Amino acid sequence: MIFSVAGRVAFILQWIVPVVLTFFLFWGRAFVGAELGWLAVVGVVYGALLLIALYIAPVLTVFDRDVRPVASTRSSYTAVSWMLWLALVLMGLTVPDQADGPPVPAALTVWTGGGVSIEMASFIFTLASIFALIMWVATIALAIIGIVRSRRPTGMPAPRVQGAS
Repeated sequence: MIFSVAGRVAFILQWIVPVVLTFFLFWGRAFVGAELGWLAVVGVVYGALLLIALYIAPVLTVFDRDVRPVASTRSSYTAVSWMLWLALVLMGLTVPDQADGPPVPAALTVWTGGGVSIEMASFIFTLASIFALIMWVATIALAIIGIVRSRRPTGMPAPRVQGAS
């Protein structure tokens, strides 16, 4: 197993980051210069669902017998977790919002003075959302793989697929 300092940091942050990023995604735009719209209101419901979803992989890592004693995640899980977290930060900066009037500019639009249009920010948000979804599925898959590997008897080779060399 490959464990690193980054894995130790990820092991600790995986319990803190979901709360921080959920808050940032729905209400953090106010702290970075953008206005709040209806997203802040519906963020209560969607935020709870997102929080539950983001805690699935960390809870699974608790069942990994190799990870628990060293309090460090596997390197592949660590890398994918960091990519997921960065995608969520990008989503928080580009999330489209709507008020009772015209669309509320994303934080990235406000920062660039309109250089990144609302439509472009929405497009970036869509790409970041797709990437985050893929990384979320990958974190769950890697956590499950870690559990399976940690429970394999010592000296038992990995299962081979017929026809594979």
